[in-house]
Amino acid sequence: MVAISSAALKTSLAATAARVDAGLPENEHVDLVGTELILRKHAKDAKPEALEKIDKILTARLPEKNILDILVESEGWLDLHKQFGPLSGFDSKVDDPRKRFITTLFCYGCNLGATQTARSVKDLSRKQVAWLNLHHITEERLEKAIVQVINAYNKFLLPKYCGSGKRASADGTKWNMYEQNLLSEYHIRYGGYGGIGYYHVSDMYIALFSHFIPCGVYEAIFSQLQRNLSIFTRIPAEPL
Repeated sequence: MVAISSAALKTSLAATAARVDAGLPENEHVDLVGTELILRKHAKDAKPEALEKIDKILTARLPEKNILDILVESEGWLDLHKQFGPLSGFDSKVDDPRKRFITTLFCYGCNLGATQTARSVKDLSRKQVAWLNLHHITEERLEKAIVQVINAYNKFLLPKYCGSGKRASADGTKWNMYEQNLLSEYHIRYGGYGGIGYYHVSDMYIALFSHFIPCGVYEAIFSQLQRNLSIFTRIPAEPL
């Protein structure tokens, strides 16, 4: 990842702040009332005349896809199951590792749980579904698989119409959790106990980074994009 000095960031931030301050008198969306800054709602842009027609054409031409079909196709292209062998390093003794991997990915990726997944998949018990997650999957291996998927995604043409890969947005989402949990905290803003799923999403519409953090952590300073070694994180960021 390209290193950016703190001095360069401060200079860029100061220049951006000065530009915003200079444009404040002519900014029709902002009012300064006393010491209070009031942001006015942006007027809704009119929809292009051809938008509805294009939407109907896309809906007609894009067939519905089953999530399991997508997982099977992705696994066939990338062989992701090879990232999740036994922790011992020996060859896997699991019968039909592709099926077991896809089932586990579907189970925990869609937050179904082992019991519910076993009811939906033939010839696999709840223990078999959970076993691969407990004995073959680690955080480090998940991160390597995510990098592999992101780099494969970047080879397609369509994402390049969405953005350049030089910008990303960050946001956190509160997930409910049991109170008796080491990570669970009471969130003052949202109310209730839980944790924060924190995400960075590229302007090419793919998640670069996700992590689960306690409610009391400052989201703005929590960034571990350096751990993601995908193509996106090696693209120089655009200045502010």
